[in-house]
Amino acid sequence: MTSIINQIKKYSISFIALILNIFLWLWLLLFIKPTAESQVLHYNIYFGIDQLGTGFKLYLMPLFGLIIIAANLLLTMSKLAGRRLALYASWISISIQVLLIISLLFLVINYY
Repeated sequence: MTSIINQIKKYSISFIALILNIFLWLWLLLFIKPTAESQVLHYNIYFGIDQLGTGFKLYLMPLFGLIIIAANLLLTMSKLAGRRLALYASWISISIQVLLIISLLFLVINYY
């Protein structure tokens, strides 16, 4: 019974990161439609729009987050990683997802 609880604890942080990534994908699909036209990719408060590109490049942000989650899940499931390292990797995954959400939030607020 204790091992089941430990497994749930071990993967719950990664599950939260995955939920945040799904939210990022859905939010991007709702607010910014992918097009081949030039769209804002980066907005800076000092200089304004400083990077343009196709709308499809915006989907690299959640894809990057998904790759980080997959790498951290592989690290968590491997026997080589210690318990503490797997926990740190899971928290880093959540932190990256939150940073990606914040960056997309400011992009949507300031431009779209």
